[in-house]
Amino acid sequence: MKKQERVLAVFDEELINLLGSLNELPKIESGERFCNICNDTILFNNISIIVPQEDKKVIYVCNKPSCVEAYSLKQDGTK
Repeated sequence: MKKQERVLAVFDEELINLLGSLNELPKIESGERFCNICNDTILFNNISIIVPQEDKKVIYVCNKPSCVEAYSLKQDGTK
């Protein structure tokens, strides 16, 4: 049986508030954050996945379908 995961959705207008609460807003605005899969620069309009880590780091995945799929497979342990 596959384990259930909690999925949170953020509307576009709430994205800035979320990034601000993670202290990531200035880093996104200045182009300092990159996709965990393809290393493209993360921008407001290409964020697909945001994963806050316990060590205060944040993992980003861009909205390319191949990156979303690769990240999902990586999390499932199948790749």
